[in-house]
Amino acid sequence: MDNPYLHVVFGSSPAGILRRALSELEIQDKVLDIIDDLSIGPIDDDNPDVRGKWLNNELGEHSWIELLQNDAILPHKSTQGAHRIIAWYAPNRADSYAGFKWWLSKIDRKPISVMSVPDLHFLGTEAMANLVGKEVKLSEEERDHHQTEWRKLKAENALLRIVKNDRLTSASLEYFDEIIHNLVPKEWQTAMRVVGNAHYTISIQTGHVIDDLFILSRLRTLSRSGVIEWDGDIKDRRRSRVRLVHDSIS
Repeated sequence: MDNPYLHVVFGSSPAGILRRALSELEIQDKVLDIIDDLSIGPIDDDNPDVRGKWLNNELGEHSWIELLQNDAILPHKSTQGAHRIIAWYAPNRADSYAGFKWWLSKIDRKPISVMSVPDLHFLGTEAMANLVGKEVKLSEEERDHHQTEWRKLKAENALLRIVKNDRLTSASLEYFDEIIHNLVPKEWQTAMRVVGNAHYTISIQTGHVIDDLFILSRLRTLSRSGVIEWDGDIKDRRRSRVRLVHDSIS
């Protein structure tokens, strides 16, 4: 009998859908989800506490250090045992693509197969089930390419990574600020609504799917820079409100 598969998925949402798909197919494979969004924040230090501290300060809302400490052991955990490994990632999503390259850099030459699926996070259970069993082996040339790219990104240590021309590329933290700023209205509007509008608009205009917490952090930065006003608790996106500073309205 063949050894069972371990499916490594980059993101809790597609991991959950894959679990349901495997259950419906009556397949007993295990699914391991890596949830850290490695498209955001510093990546030059392998100590999860360093990256976690930055995320705590910039994004808030979660105990990032604890979350990253858990993720840090997952590459080793994923290669233990006799199971075969399939890595599921979306090459057009920076969070998923960065997570895959990070994980691959941690497992050395362990043989794996991959499921590279654009817009993986938007698939339903049936569509995910139809992909099960269609994985392909990762060649050594492809492995070298991904690991070399990650070393380059790690050396650059930008605070943001985006997918551009089918490649994961370093970008400045301010990369999406103009779009976000242009969506802040002249009259008061809840921060949550502005974040939602920015999330949708960025995905439509650029093809990037950006975490809501990151968009909220950029709103806070714009507020500190004086181009937008903030009314209410800056940590409460549901009840606080934002609007353009009147002097900045042309």
